[in-house]
Amino acid sequence: MRLAKPPWIIAHRGAEPRLENTLPSLLLAIEEGADLLEFDVRASADDVLVLHHDADLARLAGRPDVVVETATLRELQALELHHPERPALTGRIPALGELLAALPEDFPVNIELKRGSSDRARLAELALTATAGRDNVLFSSFDAALLRELRRRSPSARLAPLAARWTPAIARLADELEAWSLHVSAQGFAVAGDTGRAAGRRTGPPLFVYTVNAAARARALLAAGAGGLFTDRPGALRAELGGLSDSGVLSRTYRGTSAPRRQA
Repeated sequence: MRLAKPPWIIAHRGAEPRLENTLPSLLLAIEEGADLLEFDVRASADDVLVLHHDADLARLAGRPDVVVETATLRELQALELHHPERPALTGRIPALGELLAALPEDFPVNIELKRGSSDRARLAELALTATAGRDNVLFSSFDAALLRELRRRSPSARLAPLAARWTPAIARLADELEAWSLHVSAQGFAVAGDTGRAAGRRTGPPLFVYTVNAAARARALLAAGAGGLFTDRPGALRAELGGLSDSGVLSRTYRGTSAPRRQA
């Protein structure tokens, strides 16, 4: 992937205060200088990939009866979404193709695949087809079997296991998949301890940490070896860190590295 030198600021579902996983939120993140866009993708009932985190529409549309995988794209896009804490902030569910068409050509994206009730083989096929011919695409998921299916279908796909915490087992999965990166929670990264984190940095891909919105926490995580940070406020966090490569928090582990092992 073509990225600036690490550590990387990764927009988590876009940028606040826009509504998560919507075009305005993700485009704002680009304006704010995010290195990479992360967003959640599910398959609708009519096999269209759409951006949405939750399995249903309870949190963002007050519709617990609507499950993404059993609704069509038309049904999903007919619903108006509302920010759970700012009801006046509204939006709609975009299709993945709609988003990719709106982004600058080859802007780096991290597509987190949410399987829900979808068939893994079909979801993998849809994801690879939707991104065919597009560079700078990284697929992540908590579903190890889905990542294996992606690898089976595409030896060159960039993959990233997601986990609540760094463990030797998740590091082995990353090695099996020839993962481009490994994504863990901030708490899970912290409890791994210095020995575990050091082992992960020596023998595997860089560790990306989610979700980090406070500058003090960000500095501590970067100093401990995080290669990238997912944040809801990419522009503000970068400003508060004072310019990453000049602030002393740049991880020497990845200094000068624009891509981990897998280059395809």
